[in-house]
Amino acid sequence: MAIEKNISSKEIVEKIINSAPEEFETRNNDDEFAYIQLSSFCSNDCMYCSYSRENWTIERKRITAEEAVAEAKKQYDAGKKYILLYGGLDIFYTAEKIAAIIKKIKEECPDSVLYAAFEERVYEDYKVFYDAGADGFILPHRSANEDHFSRLHPMDMYPDFRKNVLPIIKEMGMKIGTGITVGWPYQTAEMLAEDIEFVKNLEFDLVVVDRFIPQQDTDFESFAKGDIRQTEKVRGIVSELLPDAIILSKLELC
Repeated sequence: MAIEKNISSKEIVEKIINSAPEEFETRNNDDEFAYIQLSSFCSNDCMYCSYSRENWTIERKRITAEEAVAEAKKQYDAGKKYILLYGGLDIFYTAEKIAAIIKKIKEECPDSVLYAAFEERVYEDYKVFYDAGADGFILPHRSANEDHFSRLHPMDMYPDFRKNVLPIIKEMGMKIGTGITVGWPYQTAEMLAEDIEFVKNLEFDLVVVDRFIPQQDTDFESFAKGDIRQTEKVRGIVSELLPDAIILSKLELC
């Protein structure tokens, strides 16, 4: 089923509710990526995330720059073209420290495409990553609906920051990535349609479409998991609306 680029929000909702996953040509690029988690420390307090700063029950870890570069080289030599270097908002890893790792990975893996994902940061940090050689940056917008975003995050996280900074990162010259989570608490089909319109209009280079999985010791641990077939439908819709984008089905980012 080919989806017209100018599909309306109402038509997207109709497809989310009434279509079947088999109707869409879905892509999945998970196996093309090397995933390197730099740190599981995070100063954010997102209500759904096990890496929240208020979660004292998990064991945190932080790998060294040398370990990150060695793992990237190992997976690159094994055939992984794409490298994702990611972590929470860890004050230990400044933009300059991350940039040094990016630069070294690009030297060791010259034909790789490197995406960084290190949460909400000041504009200058994204520029530092770009200048170091990062090809793209992934910043999941979580929800394009501002009221819904506010129900997923503490008051010190602003609903419009991620939506506003992603176009700036794109104008800088980097590829941009985001994510759509299906089955969030309080999510409606109309909210999902807003997410799909957002990724379509900004023409993302990479989109993660996953389902909500409640994490232990978080505010949302008692909520139900997102529906698998609904997630497959949304992944199919995004695959057809963005035929040149990388589509991932899972990514554990803060």
